[in-house]
Amino acid sequence: MTSEYLNVAREFHETYERLAPVYGYETRIESAVPWEDVPGENRALMTATVKIVLGDLCAERDRYREALENIVSDGDPEAIWLYATAALDGEGQTIVGVHMTDTSTAIVRFTFEGFHRWPDASGVRAYLASDHRHLFHVCVKLETFHDEREVEFHDLLNIARRARGRTVPYRSTLSCEAMARLIGEQIGDTYPGRHLSVTVTEDGENGARIDFQPDPDDRSARVHD
Repeated sequence: MTSEYLNVAREFHETYERLAPVYGYETRIESAVPWEDVPGENRALMTATVKIVLGDLCAERDRYREALENIVSDGDPEAIWLYATAALDGEGQTIVGVHMTDTSTAIVRFTFEGFHRWPDASGVRAYLASDHRHLFHVCVKLETFHDEREVEFHDLLNIARRARGRTVPYRSTLSCEAMARLIGEQIGDTYPGRHLSVTVTEDGENGARIDFQPDPDDRSARVHD
């Protein structure tokens, strides 16, 4: 392992020296040399620093791994979902190298035309207080419990469209957040006991997502069907 720390320290040094001029920074003359010529105390310091930093990162990874493996072994679907979600970064990539129980999600999208306004808009956004048109984009993601269209996509799409029609008028003062919440509440009534998210954006650019957590009682009944 010591050689690995040394290799990382070497790579850090060489990359640091290579990038310094790009950022307009001039490193010290005695350290701006090939790794083999770096003073021994400098090399030892960089290697010790790498060891501590990587040690902390590995310890955190191991804590995630142990906790997740315990959850998976207990077989609690709710805990697995929540912990797996917490262990994802913003790009949806796992930050721990462990196997997670598979989950399945049905996804549907649609658009609708409408006008809305923000009555309290002021300052540079005062124009938003007037009616303005958007083509709203809606994305619904609903947890499913097996891979054979346990929730049929077209059925979910129809239910989502009807939910929008019942809750979001053609002209309103509703924000994207409020629209997403109203649509999601309707869908949740049809499909209780599931994780659900609804995203509404203005013209596919700016918007909001509401995540719905299942009622524990509905969840328990659904999982154990």
